[in-house]
Amino acid sequence: MRILAVSLSFILLGTFLAIGYVLFFDAAPWRSEGPRAITVILSTVPSPPRREAISADVALRADRLEALHGSWLGQKREALRPLWGIAVLRASAALGFLPPAISMMGTALALGFSRRERAKLTFAYCSTTWSYVGKHAIAIAIAGYVFTAFCPIGFPIWMLYVFAAAAASGAGIYVAHLPPKI
Repeated sequence: MRILAVSLSFILLGTFLAIGYVLFFDAAPWRSEGPRAITVILSTVPSPPRREAISADVALRADRLEALHGSWLGQKREALRPLWGIAVLRASAALGFLPPAISMMGTALALGFSRRERAKLTFAYCSTTWSYVGKHAIAIAIAGYVFTAFCPIGFPIWMLYVFAAAAASGAGIYVAHLPPKI
């Protein structure tokens, strides 16, 4: 439950920072750079029909988000439109990388369980400190993954790989260093 609270806190903080930047500072960079950023992201899709389908999906979802949250923004509503599109693209990229991230986590858990069994059968030492370090690494990595996925102004998209590897490592360390008798 704490991991979810930390993740949601990062999402809200990033979203508020992005909205605050657009509302209280000059919104002109997002008017020019936002559509260009979406075009650059879409240019990485090799298939033109797939690129057009993603572009249409992004426009539809951005319209829905704008209709849902845009009423209280007033005149800055149009400046936020590229942010909605970038957030939708980042979320779809994170969703696409989720199955490999989960398989990395499963592999790390299997390795951690095998190390734990070895510790049960021999005189190996299980450190609860390392177990707590692994647990907190999982929480920080999941919060970073979610923040990267949903915040239009955040870490680069390649950080999804780093956060997935950190979560997998943390899960392996957490399971491997639990005491044999809990």
